[in-house]
Amino acid sequence: MFHGIRLSADSVEIFPNDLSKYTVRTYSYDSSLVCHFTRTLSGSQYNKQGVIIIMERQHLVFVYGTLRQDCANHHLLKDAYCYGVGSTLSKFAMYLISGFPYVTSSESRHQIVGELYAIDNVTLVELDKMEGHPIHYERSETVVTVNGEQYTAWMYFRNPQGKLLQSGDFKDSKGNMK
Repeated sequence: MFHGIRLSADSVEIFPNDLSKYTVRTYSYDSSLVCHFTRTLSGSQYNKQGVIIIMERQHLVFVYGTLRQDCANHHLLKDAYCYGVGSTLSKFAMYLISGFPYVTSSESRHQIVGELYAIDNVTLVELDKMEGHPIHYERSETVVTVNGEQYTAWMYFRNPQGKLLQSGDFKDSKGNMK
């Protein structure tokens, strides 16, 4: 899944898998996760200019319930890159049924609070299976804002009946199934 490479003007070199001796700094670039790393050799720091790790991320997903950090299903996003906490640009309604949140697109009440992740195809399939897409939840694109930046991301919607969450934030509810 990870490919370490060294870029130069005329070559691309695959880097060893063992990165335990490196300090890694990450940032996102387009749909990829890019990491620059440095290595300490005999007490002195050796900077590997142009050395990066790229993990292909084909999808952005915005999660608002049990997939969020410190919630019951977050383990499914253990290898995903988190852009941070944000909210939807559009307003929706969040309901709680038996401790599980549902967001409906049929009501305009609140911006929904959640976390934005970059994921690969395998993780998207796992999330679809867990969410019961397209039978229980329907995955649809929406615009979200994280740290002042806007992104178009997948989000799971359902039009159920249940307890309306006034704030639009699952973590404000007593049903936060840790």
